[in-house]
Formats: sequence, C-alpha cells, structure tokens
Amino acid sequence: MGVPRGQILLETEATNTGENIRLSYRVLRDNHIPASRVILVQQPFMERRVLATFLHQWPEQGQQTHAIVTSPQMGLSEYPHPTVGTASNLITYMLGALERIRDYPQKGFQVEQVVTPCALSAYHWFLQAGYNPK
Repeated sequence: MGVPRGQILLETEATNTGENIRLSYRVLRDNHIPASRVILVQQPFMERRVLATFLHQWPEQGQQTHAIVTSPQMGLSEYPHPTVGTASNLITYMLGALERIRDYPQKGFQVEQVVTPCALSAYHWFLQAGYNPK
C-alpha cells in the first residue's frame, strides 16, 4: 500500500490476540514510538472482541491511547473466500468469537461486553444445527 518496508514494525511472537496487543505495545515502546492513537485491523466478525481485548490488555489502557477498530468493508455474501474459508467455516469462527466475548472477561483476557438475547438465540440455533465453534 505504499508504506516503505523500513517504516513497518512487526510483532512476530504472539500466539493469541491478547499477546499480540501486549507485544505490539512493547515493539512500539522499544522503538521509542509513543502511541496516542492505535488502529486495530481485524476481520469483521472479530471487531468487538479485539476492542474488548485491547481495552483490557493494552498497558496504558485508560490513559492517553485512543483505539479505533476497522476491517475490510464487504458484505456477508462476499466474505467467504479462499483466505477465510467457506460460509460454514465463517459460521464456526463467528460462534467461537461469540463464546470468547461471553467467556473471556471472567478469565481476565478482555473487558465485559453485553451479548444480546438475539445473538445468544442465534448462537444456540447454530449449535443445534450441528455447527461447532472454532
């Protein structure tokens, strides 16, 4: 996208979203780059979870760092493709994301969020239909 390679810093050690946030903070700190604004780029179905994780895991949470979340702008019918998988894969990933939004605050991984009764109803419908969360 036109950014010179030498201007890109990569965090390459993380094995999960929380680690990626904490270790990205470290990469910025170690390179003496203050972060007052952060753009979190994620898949559309992961936006809420990545923000909830950021709000809990970023070391300067609540101070002077403002985060926005974005993802590729595409309709649901465009989303299943070779880099994501089939529509069935997408459903199982979304079910897993909902489980993490629901369960991870109690594990200390992210801030609490409201999961609506409608979302929970859809979640249970897909489980009954045989989909397994990933």
